[in-house]
Amino acid sequence: MLMLMKEGKKDQAFLWFKKHYYQLHQYRLLQDSLLKALYLKQVPEEPAEEVKVEESDSVTIKKAIQRQIRKLAGALKVGPGTVVPDSFVHNIERYVHLYRKNKTYRVYFENVVRRSRKFIPVFRPIFGKYGFPEDLIYFIAVESAFNPNAISKAGAAGMFQFMPATAREYGLTVNPETDERFFVMKSAAAAAEYLKDLYLELGDINLTFAAYNTGPNKIRRLLKNLNSIHHRTYWQLTLESNELKSETREYLPQIYAVMTLANPVNASLYGFPDIPFVDTSAVRLYRVKDSRYVKPLAERFGADTDRILELNPDLDSMDQIQKEGYLDYPLFIPRELNVSNIVVSGEEITAIKRKAPLKIKKKKKARKTYDPGRVVDKKLFQPGDTLLYVVQRGNTLHMLARMFHVTESHLKKVNGLKFKSLRKGTVLKIPVTLPLERLRYSMPRTERYVSLAERFGVNSFDLKHINRNKSATLAAGDTVLIIRPLRPDK
Repeated sequence: MLMLMKEGKKDQAFLWFKKHYYQLHQYRLLQDSLLKALYLKQVPEEPAEEVKVEESDSVTIKKAIQRQIRKLAGALKVGPGTVVPDSFVHNIERYVHLYRKNKTYRVYFENVVRRSRKFIPVFRPIFGKYGFPEDLIYFIAVESAFNPNAISKAGAAGMFQFMPATAREYGLTVNPETDERFFVMKSAAAAAEYLKDLYLELGDINLTFAAYNTGPNKIRRLLKNLNSIHHRTYWQLTLESNELKSETREYLPQIYAVMTLANPVNASLYGFPDIPFVDTSAVRLYRVKDSRYVKPLAERFGADTDRILELNPDLDSMDQIQKEGYLDYPLFIPRELNVSNIVVSGEEITAIKRKAPLKIKKKKKARKTYDPGRVVDKKLFQPGDTLLYVVQRGNTLHMLARMFHVTESHLKKVNGLKFKSLRKGTVLKIPVTLPLERLRYSMPRTERYVSLAERFGVNSFDLKHINRNKSATLAAGDTVLIIRPLRPDK
């Protein structure tokens, strides 16, 4: 390689370097000044704004990644190598190329950039309260792509992908009636506090991200198995342990790739449609509590609706709030617009943290359990019967055992299962231990899972996971599977 360098064949030398990178790393040769010059300084330093990125220009991409790492490290007041060592940069580069060249990932990333321009200004003061830099907020793109209604196959929900137990620990209500993991602003405050606690405990941003993804107890256990206090880093953890799942190992390079590409300076530079962040000095932030507010807001704005959509680039139309069933949704409104005179059901739309008057609850009409004429199919099961259930994606043995009031061990024994994991499409035999009814119900109108679960007296989490609808709402005409204990009056 040195001979190639002396002959001026830098491109060939760089290819040789990439091919033998791991051997060089093993024998600690990466600190050689010639290697560093080849790896980091093949292209002269230029301001980021003037660099013209070519698809094949790997060195320029590496430089952009390293600039982003130095920026984050400076904000966290740590060394850049502590955040990401040079040996990890090529893993980040893989995702940079994937987001740019793969058609599916490119569409996903364009949506991420568009939504981030709305939500990062919203979340900036919430995370900044604990000292987190703005760039760190891009981790939400990997969690949920800034989607308030995201649900994972493991049962994590909302934009910040909280599991039920963690959500409750940080003050969010999760029960059959209300799931505040889908409340955008309230869950953002909980996520910022959770990240702060993890960072103060673990002392490293990468360990913090890993703990957020896989759970803090696992990271604590793996750290206890390390042999030296000097090894207490994410990088040493990945070297000495094979227990971290690939999902967690790939989580960090995705975050840093998003940070690099979604940065306003880099987005257009790398070929992505870009728009500026919302100027928060010229707007007011309102929380749209639920869909009752959407119609009067749209009517009030009238000709200003296009301007509202421009200030909220995550929205295609005002109807999207109602269609997607967003809750506790942040809406930017021009500061000069007066919305205080809009009234919905006796409740005035006002600024953040307004509580609904009690009189609204008194006037609320009781809903019927359901319309029997909409039942497409109905079957009753008595103790001793066997119910056949088709496993849906995201179902767990624990969830099904709880829902059908049987033990996990009994379910495993009846179905001859060796492991707790379930495969989608598997038909399970469920021994019935109490009277059950299984309904297939045709939806008469659009409705959220939470309110439908309340009608039938079932758990909204269970209802969503046995139907596997990605949206938080059900459209008119959808057929819903409902399994519930048989009521004595039926």
